[in-house]
Amino acid sequence: MLYSFDRVEDNIAVLIGDDNTILNVNLSVLYDGATVGDIFESYDKLSFEFLKEETEKRKNEAVSLHKKLFKK
Repeated sequence: MLYSFDRVEDNIAVLIGDDNTILNVNLSVLYDGATVGDIFESYDKLSFEFLKEETEKRKNEAVSLHKKLFKK
């Protein structure tokens, strides 16, 4: 399952799955320097692997959509 790092609340990372499930995990479970928008893969909801290429792909898609919508 892929999860997007949505926000931090009191040192808890809120992750949203591709199926819209919400996971609250200790921020220390993610890699040092994790930022909102990063994409992680998890099979057991206990460990998370940062997916750099998927993160870049999704951020680029968001920028392209923004430009298309606002014609900038």
